[in-house]
Amino acid sequence: MIFENITKLIESFGFIDSVEKILITVSKALVVCAACVIICIVLGIISKIITSRAKTKTLKTITKSAKERHFLSSVSWFAICVTISSFAYAFPRYESKIIKIMSYALIFILMILVNCIINIIGDFYGTKPIAKRRPIKGLLQIVRALIFIVLTIILISLFINQSPLVLIGGIGTFTAIISIVFKDALLGLVAGVQITSDDLVHIGDWVEIPSEKVEGTVQDISLISVKILAFDNTLYTIPAYTFLSVPFRNWHTVLNNKARRAFRTISVDVESVKNIEITDELLKEYSEFEDLEEALKTKKDSCGKLTNLSVFMEILPRMIKKDPHVLKEKLVICQIDDAPSNFGIPVEFFFFTDLTDWEHFSSISASKEELALNLMRDLGLKQYQSGNALRK
Repeated sequence: MIFENITKLIESFGFIDSVEKILITVSKALVVCAACVIICIVLGIISKIITSRAKTKTLKTITKSAKERHFLSSVSWFAICVTISSFAYAFPRYESKIIKIMSYALIFILMILVNCIINIIGDFYGTKPIAKRRPIKGLLQIVRALIFIVLTIILISLFINQSPLVLIGGIGTFTAIISIVFKDALLGLVAGVQITSDDLVHIGDWVEIPSEKVEGTVQDISLISVKILAFDNTLYTIPAYTFLSVPFRNWHTVLNNKARRAFRTISVDVESVKNIEITDELLKEYSEFEDLEEALKTKKDSCGKLTNLSVFMEILPRMIKKDPHVLKEKLVICQIDDAPSNFGIPVEFFFFTDLTDWEHFSSISASKEELALNLMRDLGLKQYQSGNALRK
């Protein structure tokens, strides 16, 4: 209606035909531009109102992410393309070309919009506690890829003036070629989905991959790769299918349950192992352990003779249990390793502690090793000094 009024108004001035056509075209174009500007202004006002009235944490997160992802700009361009397409009839001579060009532009902008929306969803989900346990980055990447494939097919079909079904018909052969060329990427895709669905690795988990000599904290889980921050602050990018093809260790349950095992092996010089009797002096020195005498007598009855090594293996676990950070409900064991050794008698002991972070765990492990060495000295035992006596 507005374009008809503009045409009648210009024709009433009695200009020559060439000038009249130019004025009509320019006027119509100015109206379209004005409509686009008004739409952008309205969208900007709406965005400012929503941002200023965002009271909840959820809405603030979404509006902040939308601003960082330039979501409003994408919406504005989309609205401009729709507006120009709607007014294409005002230019009969160029109507088909305008609609085709705007169709291409709309598909490209729609891809950008989809990418923005998916990123906003990812940013919002990342603020939730469940994001570390159930990351959806890989799932969002799959959704993005599928939507992009569909839009690309539509774009190509518009360009060659063919139905999208014609292109879909050739996807079988195309898929076979893609599966050969991008084998590693497809393996990563499948692995990324399986890692997320089977709950194998979470963001924040401490993992160890011996075959790759990688150990550190999981920083990010994407569709085809996992990023791990190592102790030396270097960042490793590991293909997702590595977690399905090679053994790896996840310390997730250790850290969550606050129960980490400390293990040490000390080589005892066989020449220092001597027979020993249960004396009042010995029992008095370790009188805090009420059940020690009975345990030593039981061991003597079973072995025939009691040695200082036997006493050591009975006293050490009891001394370790005195530490408040040692879990009493878990096993605390000291025993002789049955593996053959050329470096003395391998005596190993282990316990569980609630100090799971590396700094405090290393400290308590070292303190218990010192405790064992001091107890050995008190009982007349010596550490084997030739070769690598300490194995960790």
